[in-house]
Amino acid sequence: MPFVKRIINQEQNITKKYKKIHFFVYFYKKLIYNIHVKTKEYRRELLLMKILMLTWEYPPRIVGGISRVVYDLSGRLIKDGHEVTVITYRENNAPYFEIDKGVKVYRVDNYMINANNFIDWILQLNFNMIAKAGEIISKERKIRHNTCT
Repeated sequence: MPFVKRIINQEQNITKKYKKIHFFVYFYKKLIYNIHVKTKEYRRELLLMKILMLTWEYPPRIVGGISRVVYDLSGRLIKDGHEVTVITYRENNAPYFEIDKGVKVYRVDNYMINANNFIDWILQLNFNMIAKAGEIISKERKIRHNTCT
């Protein structure tokens, strides 16, 4: 009978050790998984971009095909997790700023100078869009700087 008790005790000890080992293996797997997931998320954050597009066409203004291309491309970039801002020409009563399905859309007026041709008109519009881009970038820097300090 003492022999049977000794075997039962050994089995119980082995079971306790196995449970401890099983717990540590489980804990280790969980830890490795969390490190992997966090690393993957961190890498994804590093790959995400802030994208600024300048275009003279964006819906509702559709003259040719570039409006559709910029609209579709910006939408796809938003789905991929990037932050997209579009600066475009303001036509009629379009709002100066709107968020269109995650895309920040800023619209600018053209100078009140009468352009003789399309090239002069685009040149004037480009000056306004570049000025707006500088304004947006400096605002973003201030926001980022204030949140970091």
